[in-house]
Amino acid sequence: METTDNKVTPIPKKINTPALILTLVLSLAFLIAGIVRVAAAGAPQKLSVGRNTVTLGPKDTEFTFTPARSDTYTFTTFGNYDTTATLYRNKTALFYDDDSGIDLNFSITLRCTGGETYTLKIHSKYACTVELTVFTEEKRYFG
Repeated sequence: METTDNKVTPIPKKINTPALILTLVLSLAFLIAGIVRVAAAGAPQKLSVGRNTVTLGPKDTEFTFTPARSDTYTFTTFGNYDTTATLYRNKTALFYDDDSGIDLNFSITLRCTGGETYTLKIHSKYACTVELTVFTEEKRYFG
């Protein structure tokens, strides 16, 4: 029992079980949805040779690329936003570029080993959608 203003107020002994269960289920659903969304946001997107329309955040966005064969590959963005990028293999930075592409876009050309996974981290100051193109020197892919 609680007392307020010298009056005794009884504490209810009955709990509204359906309301409590509904509250717990909804809380758990929102928690799981938040965890899945965070995990998906943190997972790198896979790139393939050709045009890739991608959405970049105002922070670094990661992509992975595993070439089927060894060749010289070019990674570049096309869009109206300033982008920079760093290409990694096994967490070791191999190449960084700022404005070697058209306008303020990056362009990285590097020989990649077939079967090895590379990580491309792209930075943009603003959230935007750009075209990220991957092509080989042997066959430039634009269509």
